Amino acid sequence: MTALRSLPDEIPRRDRTIAPTVLAWIANYLVQFDGVNAGEPLTLTTEQARILARFYSLDDDGRFVYRRATLRRMKGWGKTPFAAALCAVELAGPCRCDGFDADWQPVAVPHPAPWVTCCAVSLDQTKNVMRCLHGMFSNGAIDEFRLELGRTLIHSDRGQIEAVTSNPRVVEGARSSFVVTDETQEWLPLNRGNELAAAVRRNVAKLGSARTFETANAHRPGEGSVAEETFTAWQAGGGQIPGLMYDALEGPHVEDLSDTGAVRVALEAARGDATWLDLDRLIAEIQDPGTLPSVSRRYYLNQICEAEDERWMDRALWESAARPDVRIPREAQVCIGFDGSRAQDWTAVVACWIKKDGTRHVDVVQVWKPDGPDSPVPVLEVEDAIRACFERWSVREVIADPTYWARSLEILDNEHRGRIVSYPPQRVAQMVRAAEQFAQAIATGTLTHSGDPDLTQAVLNAVAKETRYGSQLQKRRRSEKIDPLIAAVMAHERSVYHQHSAAQVLTGDQILYGVDLETPLDVLRQQDELAAAEEDRERAEALAVVEQLKAMVGA
Repeated sequence: MTALRSLPDEIPRRDRTIAPTVLAWIANYLVQFDGVNAGEPLTLTTEQARILARFYSLDDDGRFVYRRATLRRMKGWGKTPFAAALCAVELAGPCRCDGFDADWQPVAVPHPAPWVTCCAVSLDQTKNVMRCLHGMFSNGAIDEFRLELGRTLIHSDRGQIEAVTSNPRVVEGARSSFVVTDETQEWLPLNRGNELAAAVRRNVAKLGSARTFETANAHRPGEGSVAEETFTAWQAGGGQIPGLMYDALEGPHVEDLSDTGAVRVALEAARGDATWLDLDRLIAEIQDPGTLPSVSRRYYLNQICEAEDERWMDRALWESAARPDVRIPREAQVCIGFDGSRAQDWTAVVACWIKKDGTRHVDVVQVWKPDGPDSPVPVLEVEDAIRACFERWSVREVIADPTYWARSLEILDNEHRGRIVSYPPQRVAQMVRAAEQFAQAIATGTLTHSGDPDLTQAVLNAVAKETRYGSQLQKRRRSEKIDPLIAAVMAHERSVYHQHSAAQVLTGDQILYGVDLETPLDVLRQQDELAAAEEDRERAEALAVVEQLKAMVGA
């Protein structure tokens, strides 16, 4: 069993790469930033040195062969530290070819005005790169290049390294000389990662020697991530897209992940010469019942595979909660969930019945399925459907994603003062908690549903994407819709809140529901704000970065 490579493990001739000079500079100016060898000169592995040699390869005119590169390796291989070392080289090292000497060897020189950008879709990921850099520069490098190490900015006597997150407007127009796009399997349409990647490519295209370096684990097919876009383009071009270096190393296929010997051989192949990885520990993780096989294959064997086993909810569990004969009675206390689009995704209105016995029941009011830009969602019809809910039931709240629908929600709020509440699903922490609450209620029998086919299909289309907050709901594929589920999750979360806010503790675990459902809406809004406080703090940090960048551009 041998590793599967996306390109031959070859290196250019010595007179067609500036790698020897770059490697010597790394040995002289960079140090190991952590571990038992912290502080010692940084030594790249043979595999890393060969990747670097390919990335800095030249054509006969001394121009770089590759305008962008993608490095796809297993988790723990060291992609982020390697990318950080490249950032250091691009800031202060000999990273450009200034012709050839008398022996026709390339002459490597520093960039005259380096502007290095580290991009990621979360502040934590940019921090990972910056932490590596803070510990990677030797004291000699700090003194010689007059480095100032800030949390999100590193200045040198010639230029800077900056860290930015997923707002495309922040990077649009930047004159970056080198850009690292880190962990692009996490760059999704939902977090505007695709827009950010497109803005980066536009920026570097206008500067002759500017380049990008992308790092990724194996992506999940159908998510539409930047990593998937790059792989699809490379594959469509038969692995021969001019200027693209796509470097991936996969472990060979293992039919049965419980076969310890086969898994060990596959891991040895996938890790290359990253010998610091503990194979016994990885095998234990792969064979842990809590680790999904598709997760093991993607993260540890670096294999691109479907995520059928990552379905958010088991079909049998969902179907066991179906109560197709149950109808929400008139005047019942409900919360309405609304998740809308204009032309691409579905638009859904879902009701969650707050029952007096402490349970809840969801049913679909209506789903609109546009065929594309030429058949937009009928706005007035959607507004009337929400109005009809107020006529039929006692509506506590309409919980709505305001994206694309701010005007309609304003009109409805004027008609039903205080009953329309914004709930952006982009608040990851809040949606993670709401989805977990929904799934637990289905599992424990405190939540039933009507068996509506559109809602059922949305549930089966959803997969669990791990984030720092927990498992986030996402589409299995971009073409599959989960909008009715999102609306149901939002409605259920607010129904639980209203139900519990109306509860009175009697004795022990006894709770009486349905006592006072007229909790002031300003209290509910305060609850929403508190639940999103952690993410708001992160947004504030990101805005601070933006202001720093504006100040620099203005200077």
